[in-house]
Amino acid sequence: MLGQNAAPVDNVTGSGPGGSYLGSDMRAAYYGGTTLTGTGQAVGLLEFDGYDLSDVNSTFSTAGQSYSVPINNVLLDGATGNPSTFDGAAEVVLDIVQAIGMVPGLSQVRVYMARRARMRPSSAPWPRRTSPSN
Repeated sequence: MLGQNAAPVDNVTGSGPGGSYLGSDMRAAYYGGTTLTGTGQAVGLLEFDGYDLSDVNSTFSTAGQSYSVPINNVLLDGATGNPSTFDGAAEVVLDIVQAIGMVPGLSQVRVYMARRARMRPSSAPWPRRTSPSN
């Protein structure tokens, strides 16, 4: 429990534009002082929207950073890779940028993109098998 004599804590901000936190800030906070970079490892991300690679490039350049990790897209179940919503695309870009910032020595980031599944209303019954088939 903090007492009345506790020293005040200054606000801590990230190293990105406007004090935003970057993947490299997360890496420094959780893995500071280590030489591990993920060399030879790959990361796979499952996403339900597309993105523009130019947004990934812009995010790094705006932060004054660069990257050399290849980003390879894998389209699943008829996905096109094109962004369908701004929020969805922004989330995909954030996932990619954070992964590379946390593990800068990756051999690749594989972005698996699938279409969003249409959910049945909660009142709709799921098909059921009532008798075993021969």
